[in-house]
Amino acid sequence: HRPPAAPATGGLARFAMSSAQGARPDGNGVSRMIVVGGGPAGFMCAVEAARAARAAGTPLEVIILEATSKVLGKVKISGGGRCNVLHDETKGAKLISEGYPRGDKPLLSAFSRFGPVQTADWFRAEGVVLKTEGDGRMFPVTDSSDTIIEALCRAADGVGVKVRTGQRVDSVSKSEGRFHLSTSNREKDKGAYECDFLMLSPGSSRLAFQ
Repeated sequence: HRPPAAPATGGLARFAMSSAQGARPDGNGVSRMIVVGGGPAGFMCAVEAARAARAAGTPLEVIILEATSKVLGKVKISGGGRCNVLHDETKGAKLISEGYPRGDKPLLSAFSRFGPVQTADWFRAEGVVLKTEGDGRMFPVTDSSDTIIEALCRAADGVGVKVRTGQRVDSVSKSEGRFHLSTSNREKDKGAYECDFLMLSPGSSRLAFQ
């Protein structure tokens, strides 16, 4: 079955603060959230959940599990290494979503909670200066994807998010109010994690659709 996951980033503050009230902390009184997928969406989710929990005074351990040896790998190569972060924030969510005719409605739903303006503001708050080119694409003024990678990693480090690479999630189950994840690495060594909250952000992986 497909376990419920956290809502989109725009609702993470409400999610973290409300969900933590029903968590089953471990022996140290700390609840745990696992984010499957070390891409930009996974990082933003992990960071915002950790920040919201901290603001609410709720102890929360946040762990990112990434199947490959490096996080944010696709960010590194996007935009020819410059990382086109998003499209012109002034165009509005509806107009941008219409550029994807096979997915405009789902996109518009997500954009209504956390859209282009909020995305641009999020990166600016992390110290990234953005520019908009003539075709509407927005890049960091450094023209380097490393700027985006460093901003995401710095934000995660700042709130104590833990990152585990080489951890492929093979299966997810739920019992007694907790999620149970089975993992493996390249050497086929098996591992296991438990958590109170689970966010699936595995990109094109089949895990989220099983």
